[in-house]
Parts: sequence; structure tokens; C-alpha cells
Amino acid sequence: MPARGGDLESRDDFWGVFAFPWKPANRARYALAIFLLPVLIVALIQLIYGIQGRMLPPVLWLGAAVLGMALGALFTLQYVYIANRLRCRAPASSSSGLESDCIVVSGLVQSPGVARLEDGSLVLVPLVGQEVSVPLGDIASVRMRHYYNGNQYWGDNAFFQLDVTGRKARLGFGVSHPAAWEQALRARG
Repeated sequence: MPARGGDLESRDDFWGVFAFPWKPANRARYALAIFLLPVLIVALIQLIYGIQGRMLPPVLWLGAAVLGMALGALFTLQYVYIANRLRCRAPASSSSGLESDCIVVSGLVQSPGVARLEDGSLVLVPLVGQEVSVPLGDIASVRMRHYYNGNQYWGDNAFFQLDVTGRKARLGFGVSHPAAWEQALRARG
């Protein structure tokens, strides 16, 4: 089994749930967060009404719970579908290199995907778009960022912007727990 340096199964990371919700370890937490959102909104409205001495009808509480369950199920099924498509497109590698679920940016396309190091090259397999394989020696520079392409990478998440010799289109990937990736990319070539 390849080393899964970016997986949240190994460590708990609150922000990773929102950056990488399709990962198996995050699905239940993400569904719970989506379920609680309408319930918390109704609780806030109840608090405001309570200050005024009025009560909300019980049907509103029931509606919020049903809406929360429906949204939680919908978003969870969406991310299960994404994870299944991603695993079909990028099956687990037989090599012992580093592999992580990630956000891949290749040219104008940003998509969930898998990043892996295999035989001296970085392979990025996005859910949408073409697989990109870059020899580590062709990577001119690596910049680790916590904000890229309009996305904030909170907590222990980071985006690696790659400058590749001979490639004009932008290329990069965002992972959770980037320490192993940073070490591997800094030691390239």
C-alpha cells in the first residue's frame, strides 16, 4: 500500500473536512456539518423570538431537521460519487511512492484528483482533464502557498505551485498535511 501522506485518516484536521470533503474520513463529518446548518439557523431564530417572548411553531423545527437530513444526504452522495469516479480514474499505485488526494490545477481546470510520486516523476490525475506526468528534474521551482486560485488552504493544508521547464500553462496541487510533499519536492532532481 502506498504511503498516503495527505490523508486525514492519520490525523484529525478540522479545516481538511471543508478542503477535501470527498475523502472517506471526512464524509460523515461533512454530512453532520451540513445537517446542523439549518438546525442552527432555526435555533438562532428561536433565540431571537424567545427574547421577544414568542415561540416558533414545532413544525419549523421538524422542517429544519428534515431539510438538514436531506441536504446532508445530498452532499454526502455527491462526494461519494466524486470519490468513486476518482478511484476509478486513478487506481491505487503499486509503487511505494507518496500518494495523496488533492486539488489539481492544470491550465484553466481545477479539479479533485490524486497526486503521486512514481519513479522520479510527479503524476497528477485530475477527475476532469488529462493526467499530467512531470519528471522531478523538469520542475524549476516550487512555491508552497496557503491561498491560491481563490481558495484558502486553512490549517494543515497547502497548495504547491510548480514552475515546470517548457510548460507555459500553470500547474499545481493542494494537499492536506503537506510536510511529506514539501520534503519530496524540495529534494527533487
